[in-house]
Amino acid sequence: MNKKKQTLLDGIIVPLVTPMKTPDEPDINDLRKVIDRVIDGGVDGIFILGTTGECPDLSYEWKCRIIEESCSYAGGRTTVFVGIINTPLNEAIELTKVSSDNKVDCMVLAAPYYPISQEENLAYCEGYLQQCPLPVCFYNRPGQDDIVFKIEVINRLLRFKNVIGIKDSSANMDFFKEALELKKLKPDWAVSMGYEHLVAGAVPMGADGGITGGANLFPSLYVKLYNAAVSNNKSEVQRLQAIVESIVSHVYNPDYLMGLKYALSCKNICSEIMADRSQVIDNEQKKMINSFLETFDEKNI
Repeated sequence: MNKKKQTLLDGIIVPLVTPMKTPDEPDINDLRKVIDRVIDGGVDGIFILGTTGECPDLSYEWKCRIIEESCSYAGGRTTVFVGIINTPLNEAIELTKVSSDNKVDCMVLAAPYYPISQEENLAYCEGYLQQCPLPVCFYNRPGQDDIVFKIEVINRLLRFKNVIGIKDSSANMDFFKEALELKKLKPDWAVSMGYEHLVAGAVPMGADGGITGGANLFPSLYVKLYNAAVSNNKSEVQRLQAIVESIVSHVYNPDYLMGLKYALSCKNICSEIMADRSQVIDNEQKKMINSFLETFDEKNI
């Protein structure tokens, strides 16, 4: 069992994929299938409209629909997080109103656009936090080094009571350690690791949990890995970590999201269709994923 939750970011939160019927239309029925799968797998929360959820490629109308459908279907069965990514301030506020009306638990706020200075990011966040009635977690996105939240900016935003933590996918461990140090300034501050193969090592450092895309595919794997790390079961961590690293190398290479969606399609969970119609997985990655799934036995998790 997971440790008793002390913050919203405790445990394994899954950044949910957005299943698509076509590049212009999400598949709500498959969205429900994914939600059931991860809840049955024991995750501590779902994070919709994140990077894995292709938020920047979805229309405002579909973002609202996905919030409504996810919250309605999850039905209080798990914690729900909603991403605000590449979003003008007025639209961010409107999406937050929709989220609040649908009883979302926490908003996940990324820097709004590229490029942006830290002072501009600070002003955007202050404008947002002043109007947001919900808890807020910051988000350093992968591969976005020029627009990550810097520690000095986060320090200036800690005065807002609804700021609760950060999901860090920067892969910058120096920053990650600095983010953990902020717990000394704000005891309820939470830090979640956004790179799944680093979660087991981050927990002993003081991380509250992980936000792991692979949990769409094998949710119980990441829940068990987190629990093993919490209990300091080194042999179990080593065993499960090897499986995670195998998924990273065989499913996500060279493209994480296209690989993840294709693997989900192989298991009849959702289609491989991307919201960006220019993104089509290549045959070599398909072959590698097929080979991996043919030899992988979920019973070994």
